[in-house]
Amino acid sequence: MYFKTKVILLSLILSFLVTACTSNNKIIDDENSNANGKLNIYINEGGNLGIVNITKLSDVKVDYIKKTVDFKKDGDILFALKSISSSKVLGTFYDKLGGQLNNKYVVLQPDKISKIALEHDGPSSIVSDSKRHRAYILSAIKPNVYKKGIPLDIIDTVTNQKIGEIGIKGVMLNYQIYDNYLFMTVVKANELGYKEVPDNYILKINLDNNEQRILTPQGFDYSPKGMYISRNGTIFIIEMPLDPEQFDDCRLLGYDSNGKLIKNFPVDPGARDILIDDKGVAYITHNDKYSYSDRKGDMISLININTGKSLGNIQGLNSPTEIQVLGNYLFVINDGNNSISIINKEKKKIISSIGFGKNVTLKSMQIVSNINSNTKK
Repeated sequence: MYFKTKVILLSLILSFLVTACTSNNKIIDDENSNANGKLNIYINEGGNLGIVNITKLSDVKVDYIKKTVDFKKDGDILFALKSISSSKVLGTFYDKLGGQLNNKYVVLQPDKISKIALEHDGPSSIVSDSKRHRAYILSAIKPNVYKKGIPLDIIDTVTNQKIGEIGIKGVMLNYQIYDNYLFMTVVKANELGYKEVPDNYILKINLDNNEQRILTPQGFDYSPKGMYISRNGTIFIIEMPLDPEQFDDCRLLGYDSNGKLIKNFPVDPGARDILIDDKGVAYITHNDKYSYSDRKGDMISLININTGKSLGNIQGLNSPTEIQVLGNYLFVINDGNNSISIINKEKKKIISSIGFGKNVTLKSMQIVSNINSNTKK
C-alpha cells in the first residue's frame, strides 16, 4: 500500500508540473500577442500560446477571434501563464524541444513579447503579487540539490528583474496570496531530501519579510487537488484520497490562517479545481467520475462553504479541469475535448464552447480584462 500511495502521489505531481508535449497541428494565423478586445483568454495550447479575443459576450452569443503564438518553432515549450495586470501576462518555459531544461520566462504585452533568462533552470509555476508589483517563479524540482529549498525567484514586474528568492522545502503544488501572506500546499518534501519538515504540509510565508511558518506540523496524508482562500481568510483545500479504493471519499477541507481545521464537507468524487465567489459559493470541477484518470467527469458542483449544503451542479461539460470567473461568467477548460466552455453562473447554463482541435492539451488559463473583474487568483 505504501508503494502504491507513493506512485499515485508522484503521478499526480507530474500531471500538474510536467508540460504536455502533444504536438499542435493548428494553423498559425497570427504570431503577435496583440489582443484588442476588452476580454482576452490566454492559455497554454500544447506548449504554444493561445489567445482568444472575445469581441462580444452575452447570455445568448459569444463572438471571438483565436490566435496562436508559436513558441515551439524556436525550441521553447510554454509551461505556465499568470496575469499580472490588464496589459501584462507572464509565462514560463520549463523545458525545450528535445527534453533539456529551459531557463527563460516570457513577458507578454500588447504588440510585444520579451523573453528573459533566469539564474535557475526549469521555471514552472507563477504566483502573481500585484500589490507589491511582484511575481514569484518556481524553479525545477531537483532532489538533494538546493539545501535551503527549491528556489522561488522574486521578480519585480515593473523592471522584469529578479530581486530575491525564497526557498521552498518540497514541491509547491497549490498556492494563493491572501492579505500579506502567500499560502501554499507543499508535497514530497522528505523524498526531495528535506527531512526537517513534514513530507506534505501547508506553508504560510510573510511577503513583507519572507518568514515561513508551517501551519500543519503533523503534515497531512491526502493529495491536495485544488485550493482557494475565501473572503474571510479560510483556506479551502480539496482532499483527494491517495488510495484508489477510496476514490469516492472526496472532501472539502477548510483551515483557518493558523492551520486549524474548521470545515470538513463531503463533495462528489473526481474533484479537480475550485473557486469561491463573493457570495460564498464554491464551484468545483470534476474531471473524473468513476475512478482516477478516467476523464469521464461532466460537471461542476456547487457548495455553500458556510454550511456544506449542495447547491446543485452544472452539467454538460467534458472532463472539466481549470476554472476561472469574471463577473457572472465562468470559464472552464474541458480536458476531454480540448475546449473552453463559457457559463452563465447564475443560470447554470453553458453559453458557448471554444474548441482548439484534437491534438493539443490545454492548461494554465488566464482571463485578462480591461473592465472591472474578479478573476481567480
